[in-house]
Amino acid sequence: MFTHHQKTIIVDSEILGGRSQKRRIVSFVGGIDLYDGRYDTLDHPFFCTLDTVHHDDFYQPNFLGSSIRKGGPREPWHDIHCRLEGQLLGMSYIILSKVSGFPEKPVAAAAVGLVNGKDNIIDRSIQDAYIHAIRRANNFIYIKNQYFVGSSYNWKSDDIKVEDIGALHLIPKEISLKIVSKIEAGERFTVYIVIPMWPEGIPVSGSVQAILDWQKRTMEMMYTDIAQALSAKGLTANLRDT
Repeated sequence: MFTHHQKTIIVDSEILGGRSQKRRIVSFVGGIDLYDGRYDTLDHPFFCTLDTVHHDDFYQPNFLGSSIRKGGPREPWHDIHCRLEGQLLGMSYIILSKVSGFPEKPVAAAAVGLVNGKDNIIDRSIQDAYIHAIRRANNFIYIKNQYFVGSSYNWKSDDIKVEDIGALHLIPKEISLKIVSKIEAGERFTVYIVIPMWPEGIPVSGSVQAILDWQKRTMEMMYTDIAQALSAKGLTANLRDT
């Protein structure tokens, strides 16, 4: 988890069956990106739609000189969404409905301290949700993301200042500690972390190279924990097989 692109839509909808005048609340949450090049089909084609569906919606930031005139390839796009309904949204409505007297004008809200500037507070809810799921997992963990960077406080950092990177969240460390606990208990446990060969961008660019370096340090930190746990149990398994 390095960036987080999320949109939320809340609407009222008919009660299932359509026989009641009452309405229900439905919410949709996902990485809805409306920028150029984000429309895709279920097939996620590279080339075959360049003259049709994607003729005016070509996007390819990963290869220098790539263009629709040269035959692509385009960058496929796959996002994840979910629909929420039921008691969860009802509780949110109850909480929000108790708020009254909120100033209508932004200037008035800021004057009484109801507006926070950027970076003044840190929302840890995403990290906490990950950690909650990791700690409850019994058999496996499956994570797919564009990046896998974090727990920088435990990196080998003789040549960098981890405070400047801002990847202090605990998710990679929680995963490695989960694996360690399973090794100590003698229980089978599998972790799947799926990331691209490189994140979006030109692979030789400074930003992409920095992310790849941080990912390497993250994985080294995790492998160190696992290697120490295997050694403590007297196991000689090859880490490449774990």
